[in-house]
Amino acid sequence: MGITKEEVVHACVLAKVKDEELGAIICFLDSLTEDYLQQSRIKADLRPGVIVGWVRKAMQGVGDIKVVEEVVNKVVGEKIEGVKKVVGEEMQGMKKSLNNAMVRINKLEEAATSTASSSSTQASHENRDFKNRAASYYGISQAQGQDAEKNAQRYCHATGKWWSKPEDVACGHILQKGWFRKDPKLMAEAVPRDDSRNALFLLKGFEIALDRGQLYLLWCKGDKYKIKLLDMAIADQHVTKAKEGPTFGSLEGKELQFLNGNRPDKRAVNCHASWAMKRNSGGNQQGTIELPEEVWSPNGWRKKVKDWLEAESSA
Repeated sequence: MGITKEEVVHACVLAKVKDEELGAIICFLDSLTEDYLQQSRIKADLRPGVIVGWVRKAMQGVGDIKVVEEVVNKVVGEKIEGVKKVVGEEMQGMKKSLNNAMVRINKLEEAATSTASSSSTQASHENRDFKNRAASYYGISQAQGQDAEKNAQRYCHATGKWWSKPEDVACGHILQKGWFRKDPKLMAEAVPRDDSRNALFLLKGFEIALDRGQLYLLWCKGDKYKIKLLDMAIADQHVTKAKEGPTFGSLEGKELQFLNGNRPDKRAVNCHASWAMKRNSGGNQQGTIELPEEVWSPNGWRKKVKDWLEAESSA
């Protein structure tokens, strides 16, 4: 007996009811109870046209199409408001989570900045201590104390001169910092990284060329150290950016000039020289620089350096 909502809609589709009217019929059906449909005289086995006619009359009994639209709008509006409420609550939850995340991120950034600043400050202190100790070791501080004019200058071992712009001169490591990170045990056998014997005061251009292996220092008898140029392409270049003073070529064969009897560590100088020669010889330089064994010190360190160079070139 009676008919279901689905059967009414099916009949409307078969009767080719327009979409606009079909939508109104569906909304009207949603406002009815199943009992109303079951107690009606209309049956599902009637022709689709008869069923459509019945539902149209039923809709007129409720009121005209505007009344139906108001009902539909009210129902849809309530559903939309419900959806908005749910979405709003979800958005609030998301905003809260985002705010919490941003707070955590800000704290992490502050911690990272604080750590970086602390690390930078520590590194700055370490560099300053390294320079001060090296300046005292080589008699530079003492010379500055005896001459007020030199307090604003910096001495360069390669040129044997005082330079008026301290920023033009750097206190550089002979055995590079990176080497200590890669093989700290081997390097420390020669000299600790920040030991004053692993330092020299050089014009920055000279220090850069030394780090690149474009030149090296050759130990000679009497604890003398001569400058040897490997990369002849820089021979005519000035050591300073201002293109003042010596060129690299003019320093070839010159001895480092020291203010007292202290000297850099021979093993450190020889290790760097061997590395530079191998680096700038296209791999043709084999082993270590040829110097008397006593210059290298005992304990087989020379062979260790040779093995290290071979490992570096094959890496």
